Amino acid sequence: MNNDYELCDVCQTPLEADWFIDKEFYPNSNTLTGRTRFAVNFLYCPCCGEKCLVDDTFDGEWHD
Repeated sequence: MNNDYELCDVCQTPLEADWFIDKEFYPNSNTLTGRTRFAVNFLYCPCCGEKCLVDDTFDGEWHD
């Protein structure tokens, strides 16, 4: 997983990602497909705690 993120706007420390395992659901359903992917909730600064929201471009590919 890539760890080359921008620097914190507050203290200039390299940001880190808060990774989680995302589970896929069938459309319009609460039923799981069985596929998962690594995804990012947000980027954060380990020094000052500043958080940066991200879009789904950080998320990995779905896999079984």
